[in-house]
Amino acid sequence: RGALLVDRMRDLWLWTSQLNMRWDLKRGQNLEVAYRYTTQAPDFLSTVNYTDDTDPLYIIEGNPLLRKSHSHSAGLSYFANITAKQQTVMAILRFAKQADPIATLLSYHSQTGAYREQKMNVRGGYNVNVSLNLDRGLGEFVRLRCEVDAGHNRSYGYLLADFDAAGVPPNRNLLYYTRFAPQVSYEGRALNLSAGMQSTLCWLRYRPSAENNQNRQIYKGWISGKYRLAEWTFKTNLTLRGYAGYAMADMNRVIPDWMVTVGRRVLKGKGHVSLMFDDILNKRRNYGADQTATQRTESYSVSRHHYIELSFRYNFEAKGMGGK
Repeated sequence: RGALLVDRMRDLWLWTSQLNMRWDLKRGQNLEVAYRYTTQAPDFLSTVNYTDDTDPLYIIEGNPLLRKSHSHSAGLSYFANITAKQQTVMAILRFAKQADPIATLLSYHSQTGAYREQKMNVRGGYNVNVSLNLDRGLGEFVRLRCEVDAGHNRSYGYLLADFDAAGVPPNRNLLYYTRFAPQVSYEGRALNLSAGMQSTLCWLRYRPSAENNQNRQIYKGWISGKYRLAEWTFKTNLTLRGYAGYAMADMNRVIPDWMVTVGRRVLKGKGHVSLMFDDILNKRRNYGADQTATQRTESYSVSRHHYIELSFRYNFEAKGMGGK
């Protein structure tokens, strides 16, 4: 660290506590409450009052005023299994709160091109989420499922600041999101069918950089089938994925993904040979996005291929020794 010479030691108390309680309301129904508290300490060197200028274009400074960060998380969940109606219900409410989280303040000098890095405590954020999961059978073969999620997240971080700025306000990031995913399936003796969809909506809001506000949508629908005929098995799955609201225009499109598998039992049922044709339409794309209070990243990749897989599986039977 250049001319830095510091002999220092610290003792820490880091607390982690957890509480879980459960009430059995009646047969097949229960209520659970959970709470957790944790303490995290900053990196030791970050709390030392020093300046590392061995690289004049990237200066690192310590912060002796750096404090510990804390987090609280709590959850309330309800579960019910109603046998008479062939139905299960699960509802969950989650809440998490951060106190004094540690962020990186990066400053830039426009004349020299130098950067300066320093760890700082920022205002704590929180996350609230509620989810509902329903699963119900209609008779012997039909099954309905539905998942609903909604939540809100708030976090803070520093944007790139001027080198000589006296005070830098933290950037606030707000995220609102919802997810709706219904599904219906038929599970017969020879034929299985499944169809469903999933819709995810996200609203991102920034302050003071409102120009980065974004409304993002992700849609997905699929239909799959499986048919067994004597020793043969046929499978197929068609998925449609749609995107909207991304900054990269090529990501805002609908993508089909279709695969087919043909299999057969051999060797008196102990072996199985299958042939899979993956991404028959050759349209598969991989997208990714990450937004925080300090950065926004979108990724996009394309794979041009026709993938065929031939596999063989054999089940060995366990045999005892000595007639056992």
